[in-house]
Amino acid sequence: MMMPGEDEAPAHRSFLQLFSMVWQYDRWEVAALLNSRLIPLETAMALESLAAAG
Repeated sequence: MMMPGEDEAPAHRSFLQLFSMVWQYDRWEVAALLNSRLIPLETAMALESLAAAG
């Protein structure tokens, strides 16, 4: 996964924390925190198949 300003992603980076921010009460607040993982396409397809079957 590449970050802004990077020409190439480091080989050791396999996940990122994603923050969803909202403006409320006259300040920025974190509305959601997600851990995003880089997974192989085959794993993603298997997870989607399991979700569709359930």
